[in-house]
Amino acid sequence: MKSKKGSLKTDIPVLMYFNLDTLVWTEKDQNDVLEDVLTLKQAMEKIGHQVTPVQLSNSNINEVLNKYDPEEYIVFNWCEGIPGIPHSFARAAQALEDLGFTFTGSTPKVLEISDDKREVKRILDLNKINTPCWNVYQSGEIKDWDRFPAIVKPPFEHCSIGISPEAVVTNQDDLRKRAAFVIEEFHQPVIVEDFINGREFEVGVWGNTEIEVLPPVEADFRQLEDPRDHLCAMYSEDDPRLWKIIVPALLNRKENRRLNQLCKDTYKAIGVRDYARMDVRFKDDVFYILDVNTNPYIGPECGMIQAAELVGYSYGEFGSQLVNFAWQRKNIKVN
Repeated sequence: MKSKKGSLKTDIPVLMYFNLDTLVWTEKDQNDVLEDVLTLKQAMEKIGHQVTPVQLSNSNINEVLNKYDPEEYIVFNWCEGIPGIPHSFARAAQALEDLGFTFTGSTPKVLEISDDKREVKRILDLNKINTPCWNVYQSGEIKDWDRFPAIVKPPFEHCSIGISPEAVVTNQDDLRKRAAFVIEEFHQPVIVEDFINGREFEVGVWGNTEIEVLPPVEADFRQLEDPRDHLCAMYSEDDPRLWKIIVPALLNRKENRRLNQLCKDTYKAIGVRDYARMDVRFKDDVFYILDVNTNPYIGPECGMIQAAELVGYSYGEFGSQLVNFAWQRKNIKVN
């Protein structure tokens, strides 16, 4: 799909809906969120949008939103959940829908699906989309898994929570220990899947009637000798395991075409709306979908934003494009 940036409608009033958990988050986490919101707000205002931040600090969503007319705004849904209620970003979106707002991003149903890695895997398998072999276990007494290396994940977490070098196991004993740890720590079952020790890509996808795949971004693990460190986990800036990104990833035309088709097929199978990020691994000439992020991080420094810049979108225009997807949907509904 050719860039349609030139036709962006930039006079749409926007409510920037985000959560801030003052009781649980560190002061740094809170400041990081506020800084990201301010940066995107200013970038979108620079190109013409009127942007009003709407901070959700507790579960009283109606009180926060009732002062705004749903007919006058598009909501930029940057809310990862309701403070104090774990795994609730689908509920935060459902509240918008119940109040009659048109908002950016996927439907509550799709957000709920993507919050459960088991359901994502089932949909991928049903649609014959390449994903690492996997199984779900309710306890650490695992006797039927014999594929190593493997990786152990909690199914209901995001942002790499629960995934560290210790999650990659190479034998039955370590597998059982890690599974037992995750079950006890997160009070969830575990997903065990093949650890694809290959190249990793983050691929932004957006659109609705027309779907566009942004240039893939590669996580460059080449300086890290231990494959267990080859994870897109959130290490601190002074951690020697910190990896870099390559934008765009170095793939030939045939590989790019195959990767694009895999990501489009996944986008459609999951039922994504407006935008998402696909996490993909590549080994022995095979691409595998690891995860589908329907509410991905889109801070100004992230790979998806850098990929959008490569095809001509400033940060403000990126945000505007998401708002325009929602505005088009609202107009179709009205007409």
